[in-house]
Amino acid sequence: MSTPLTADPTLERRVRQLLLLQETAKKVNSILDLEQLLDEIVGGVAEAFGCNRTAVLLKDDITNDLEMIALRGFSNVHLKGYRFKVGGEGMVGHVSATAKMRYAPDVRSDPYYVVSESTTLSEVDIPLISRGKLIGIFNAQSPSLDAFSSEQIELLRALACCWSPPECHRCTSILDLLTGTATPLQSIPNPSPEKN
Repeated sequence: MSTPLTADPTLERRVRQLLLLQETAKKVNSILDLEQLLDEIVGGVAEAFGCNRTAVLLKDDITNDLEMIALRGFSNVHLKGYRFKVGGEGMVGHVSATAKMRYAPDVRSDPYYVVSESTTLSEVDIPLISRGKLIGIFNAQSPSLDAFSSEQIELLRALACCWSPPECHRCTSILDLLTGTATPLQSIPNPSPEKN
């Protein structure tokens, strides 16, 4: 059993989340297999953020689908390889059409949410953008209402930034790192999130 880092559970959780961000940056630089890397990341995020489900979906430009390539906690409804239509139903469909992050603190009142996992009460979907183009979506779900604080969402966005866009903040795309096409980093403003 691990010893708590602090006596304050909120501070301890925040420290664990920041350590996850640091560990993710290390993994990006050391794991060359994209699926293995993303599997480790979604597992780490689920543990550090208390999510019951996390997934990374990558866009297939030929079929215009998003394919679940890494996931944790999903039932038999969604398995690795499951596909969603870009611009289709649900929050994932909406985020893929708008390329804007969406947070539903209560999915039951979100106009885009489509029930697929009955215990999900809050969900955040973050677009993965590289060179101005949607390449995927990061999805996190929780059985608690309003489970993601603004600080947690910013950390999740920072993690997603490290997986995808060189233009996002200060990170280089995992895909660019793996293919050797990494370019100098530049800074652009944060896109405004959508919140129901």
